[in-house]
Amino acid sequence: MMAPEALIASVFRVDPATISDATEAGSIDGWDSLGHVMLMAEIEHTYGISLSADQAIGLTSVRAIREYLTERGVRW
Repeated sequence: MMAPEALIASVFRVDPATISDATEAGSIDGWDSLGHVMLMAEIEHTYGISLSADQAIGLTSVRAIREYLTERGVRW
């Protein structure tokens, strides 16, 4: 399964080497409100999970996404 950094890089078409836990919404071209919705949809699809609106709103960094997925037992 794809690591969160690779998924984010794929969604926003950037080099995966530029993605770290410190990467946040707004720090990548395209990770704006529409890009965030697209990323959340891809996370749901890739990892087979469902996100509530409140959960999705809080996932605004690679660190937050990684922690959320880890807490739900998702492995990559």
